[in-house]
Amino acid sequence: MLAAGLLDGQLTYWKRRLSGCLTPLRLPADRERPAVRTFRYGREQIEFPERLTAAIETASRRAGATVFMMALAAFKALLWSLTGQTDIRVGTIAANRQGAGLEGVVGLFINPLVLRSELSGELSFGELLGRVRHTTLEAFDRQDVPFERVLESIAPGDREALSPVLFLFESGRLPLEGIPGTAAGGQVPGPVSFEVQFSTFEWIVEMRKEGPAMNVVLKYDADMYEEGSIRDLLWRYQSTLDAAAADPARRISQLTGEGR
Repeated sequence: MLAAGLLDGQLTYWKRRLSGCLTPLRLPADRERPAVRTFRYGREQIEFPERLTAAIETASRRAGATVFMMALAAFKALLWSLTGQTDIRVGTIAANRQGAGLEGVVGLFINPLVLRSELSGELSFGELLGRVRHTTLEAFDRQDVPFERVLESIAPGDREALSPVLFLFESGRLPLEGIPGTAAGGQVPGPVSFEVQFSTFEWIVEMRKEGPAMNVVLKYDADMYEEGSIRDLLWRYQSTLDAAAADPARRISQLTGEGR
């Protein structure tokens, strides 16, 4: 597809979306970035009450959006509040298995995407959610271009400023019974958690929806952030989502609470 030029249109889209003298997102770090990163990561998490999880699902459905889109919109509103910046870019991951023929193929197909939103003006949460929905659909429709090609197509300065945040959403878990026709030397006692060993991101947000429960894990660069700051950030995120689900017509400036 690359050699035949079938992805040229997708590449043009990404070059247009991710170019233009980007300003790095200034996350509220507790300490300066060290000259040499150690890549020590901390981990905090919060579990949303079932009432809030149900409210998020209901509000998403009414808006014609997914839970991922609503959760991302609320996180972008929080980033806007924390940084004072209006050009908010967040990374995510696409499965990149567009064709049915790829569903049974073993291999790593995932491809990073950068979702960019403009939050200028007195936006309501509903308006922001509409923008995030539009951007997300556009991006996932153009997930075939390898991210390396996207990076090559934009200026080095824009490359470095894309996003310090990765936002992931997982609905349910893969069954652990094994793959037909294979054998494993031992039993897996439960869900497997993979810890970050190396990443260019300062924050990695992992949202998981399992049954009626939803929880958020935030992995963070421990050289730059304190546990208490990340814990307060998660409480503010829960407060933001709670307010957004209750009244999407509210302005985003009215949504972000301070801690508990």
